[in-house]
Amino acid sequence: ATACGWLGWWQWTRAHASTTVNDAAPVDIATVLSPAASADGAIGVPVVARGEFSGQGVVVTGRDIDGRAVDVVVRHFVVDSAHTGTGEQASLAVVVGYRAESPAPVSAAASGERELVGYLQSSEAPALNFDSESGVPGWATSTSISTADFARLWPSPMYSAVLVSNDESADLVAMPARRDETSLSLQSLVYAFEWWLFAAFAVVIGIRWIRENGREERS
Repeated sequence: ATACGWLGWWQWTRAHASTTVNDAAPVDIATVLSPAASADGAIGVPVVARGEFSGQGVVVTGRDIDGRAVDVVVRHFVVDSAHTGTGEQASLAVVVGYRAESPAPVSAAASGERELVGYLQSSEAPALNFDSESGVPGWATSTSISTADFARLWPSPMYSAVLVSNDESADLVAMPARRDETSLSLQSLVYAFEWWLFAAFAVVIGIRWIRENGREERS
């Protein structure tokens, strides 16, 4: 019961994760996060990723920034095999900025290898209305910045976190400065209540066992 209670508390603290602004110098992404690995401990860390933009992009609709309805633009960035720490290329979702709703299509990213600087952000839950064919060639639409959705478009392995880029873009507005944030993980919350249920069950079984075995037999 004690072990289950402790595990429930651990999941409860994980469910209420909070991150603070990290003003440290950017580090190579390979030092804090590997492709397909859990992003625990890497969220909020300033990183440098080296590679090039490639493939399909995603327009995330229904966002609000400074009281204005906007679309957030996410691009597919292929991290070079020499900079992933695994020896193979990996897909990284990069938030490159935002735009006013329904403007002209975003121009294609310049080709060629480059270095991106930004911070890592948690992936959101998958969208209910993800559309891989938005009507604009090369673009998909979604309401969530979810690596689970992006994995349907881009090759694996994929990083489990999203990079919010600091780079300026000609036709996009840079994302606002990062603020302290708190997120709630429903999955960890459910696990916490499951562990506490197991603890309660162990207590009930233990009390019943003590009562049954503590009774005096009458002749």
